[in-house]
Amino acid sequence: FHMSSQYDPSESFTITDVASPQVEPRCTPNQVDVPNYGDTDSAYWVRLHLRNENPVTERWLLELTYPNMHYADLYSPSSSSDGFEVRQTGVLRPVTTRDINYPTIVFDLMVPDHSQQTYYLRFQNGASMTLPLIMWEPTTFFTNALQGQIWHGIFLGIMSSLLGYNLFLFFTLRDMSYLFLALLLGGIIFYDISQASLLEIYIAPSLYFFKEQIIVLS
Repeated sequence: FHMSSQYDPSESFTITDVASPQVEPRCTPNQVDVPNYGDTDSAYWVRLHLRNENPVTERWLLELTYPNMHYADLYSPSSSSDGFEVRQTGVLRPVTTRDINYPTIVFDLMVPDHSQQTYYLRFQNGASMTLPLIMWEPTTFFTNALQGQIWHGIFLGIMSSLLGYNLFLFFTLRDMSYLFLALLLGGIIFYDISQASLLEIYIAPSLYFFKEQIIVLS
């Protein structure tokens, strides 16, 4: 796919504005693998030209591998009109807004073989504006996702074991240093599952609105 971006400091652009021919010269073609615009509250629009030359599959998954984007909106060509259909998701929106129940944001796209379509995405974040976008064939995505979840699960299992062991030593020896170490390990675990969006996906979906506070608290 070909990607270009448009800066929206006033957060006032609409899809009609961004998709108009007058805005075309203001879009900056992407020249790097992972665009990073630093810490900003401003919105960024991304335009994707997708061309499917694979005769085997029409279904593709577009993943934003940065897991903490506050708001991510996808505008896809409408099948019933000349306009666009919008899907709005992000970590500060309910997890039910996601196409796939997964820690990173994944959009499910249908691109007929030997066709070309243009999509627009609007991103807004309260921290880093990092846009690592990957287009996946579904089988490859789910295989890669399973491997990543296994390794993350092993890490959390080791940390949880260390937490339990230090709590055992604290209650057995009554040495406060073991309690402090257990609190540190607990904070690391809680930070990791929140930062990686595991908390709201697999444990407590209703806490999505409290995400920023959870990260700071942990």
